[in-house]
Order: sequence, then structure tokens, then C-alpha cells
Amino acid sequence: MGGSRLSIEVLEVNEESCLDFASALAKEKRYPEAIAELLDILRSNPKSTEALLELSKLHLATHQYAKALAYVENALALDHHLSEGYVQLGTTYLKQHQESLAEVAFDQALRLNPKSGIAYCGLGMVQVSQGKRDLAKQFFFTAIDHTPELGKAYLYLASMMRQERRFEEAIQLMTTLIGITPEAHYAYEYLGELNLLYGKVAMAKTYYEKALTLNPGSMKAKVGLGRVLIQSNDLDNALTIFKSMHSDAPSKLVSQLANGANEPLADG
Repeated sequence: MGGSRLSIEVLEVNEESCLDFASALAKEKRYPEAIAELLDILRSNPKSTEALLELSKLHLATHQYAKALAYVENALALDHHLSEGYVQLGTTYLKQHQESLAEVAFDQALRLNPKSGIAYCGLGMVQVSQGKRDLAKQFFFTAIDHTPELGKAYLYLASMMRQERRFEEAIQLMTTLIGITPEAHYAYEYLGELNLLYGKVAMAKTYYEKALTLNPGSMKAKVGLGRVLIQSNDLDNALTIFKSMHSDAPSKLVSQLANGANEPLADG
């Protein structure tokens, strides 16, 4: 009896370690290896809802929507009380432009967990897709109330404020986010973009440099910093940055960016 319980505990610890390893691989975008690790877990424990949900997320990240949907549906078939499962289901439907089904899934997630910030954020995304901006903002602010570190909600709100030319409010919102999660490199990227649009070139440069310190491979931060340097007439350093990104035709790229340096970058 004691030996059986010990075996179960060992299996649980091993599964948790494998899930952590798969998560680490996914963060490095080593998706095939992460998927292989999760499939190993399922071979040992076919009822692992955690592994099924992670597999759904990875297949969604690689645009394999049918597989993403199948894995999350399998997880919910095993446990229909999984709030995070319905969040993943809603997210998958959103990626497939099935907003009505997504809304139903996010609503179910909130019925199971009324404090789910990510579910409120999902409902906000549904409203954005339907052009209901005011309602979307309400959902995003509610998401932040429940989950203050939820970067996606801040980004959507800041993007909407930017579209309304409310740059100072968007900047304040993203500044609040980095006060909560100072490691959020994407927040510094967006602050760089907002400050560049607002004409605060020196401040934009500071934020882009910070983003690159946190995430040296960020293409968005490199492009943004290059645009700042162009506006500052520092073309040599701009050229150095773009050479590292486009070694085939850096001069042409610098010229294109210089001509459109005041155009906003696409929202991420």
C-alpha cells in the first residue's frame, strides 16, 4: 500500500518536472521538442489535463488550429470544471474567427472562476473583433482588476488609446504595467513606440534600449531603435543595427525606414 502511494508520488513529481521542461522549451520557441516532451507525459498518463492544455497552446502558437482544438476538447472531456480549459477553448475559437463560440467559452470560464482575469480579457478581445470598443475597454479594465500583471489587457487598452490619439493615457497605462512586471520587455517596446509617436525621441530611445537589454533578439525593439537613430540623424549607428537584421540590403532598408520614420509600427 505504501509502495503504491510512493509510486504515484514519484510519477506526479516526474510529470511536473516534464511540464516545467516543456514550458522552458516553449519559451525558447523550441516547439517540436516541447510537444515531444508533452506527448511523453501523455504516454505515461493519458489523463493529464495539464499536458493536454499545453499541447493545445503549442499547436495554437504554430497555427495548427484543428489539433489545438482537439487537445483542449480532450482536456475538457476529462474535466469539464477546468476554467483554464474554457479559456483555451475560447482563445482557439478566436484564432479561427469564431467569435460567438469564443464568447460562450469565456463566459463558461467565468462561471467556473468569476475572478479569471484572462477570461475577461478574452471577452474584451471578442468585443474588439465585433467593433464594440467601449464594452471591450470595460472587460480589459476588469481583467486588470482581477489580474494586475496581465500584459495582454494593458496592450489592448493602450492600442485602443493610441488609435484615439490619447498617447499620454496609453503611456501611463504601460508605465503602470512595467511597475508591476519590470521584466515585460514588450511593455518597453510599446512605450518606445508610443513616445516616438508622441515626439519624445530621447525617451523612446531609452525604452527601446531597455527592451533590448531584456530581450536582445527583439526585432521590434531593433527596428524601433533604428528609427529613433534615423530621426536623430545618427545614420551610422542605425545602419549597424539594420545590418544585423538584414545583411543583404541594409542601406535600402535604412532608406525605406528613414522615409517612413514617422509612421507608426503595426500593433503587436
